[in-house]
Amino acid sequence: MAGKKRFGLGFMQNKDSLFFRLRGKLDGSGACEMENALDRLGDASKDARLNVDLSGIREFDYFGIVRFAKVIRGRRYRFKEICLSGLESGAERLFKRFGLANGKVTRSQL
Repeated sequence: MAGKKRFGLGFMQNKDSLFFRLRGKLDGSGACEMENALDRLGDASKDARLNVDLSGIREFDYFGIVRFAKVIRGRRYRFKEICLSGLESGAERLFKRFGLANGKVTRSQL
């Protein structure tokens, strides 16, 4: 019997921006799913603004946060700007340990 999917990833793109909405549990496999989605975009994402909405994430695991931060940091030069939103204060404190927080993420922060 198939298990319930615990992570979801929504995507929209316009002329100069990419929008991802994450929901469910952010674990290592969810972070890898985000990484694969960004990789599939290839050059189409070059110099675009990356917006990631984390308000739909209900549960985090430590490895998922570490992996997600690495995914974002590893692509910081591909995007004109990276903006994270939707982190609750407790989760934001944890994400800050890895250089990520609500708002614009500058290249120097990463």
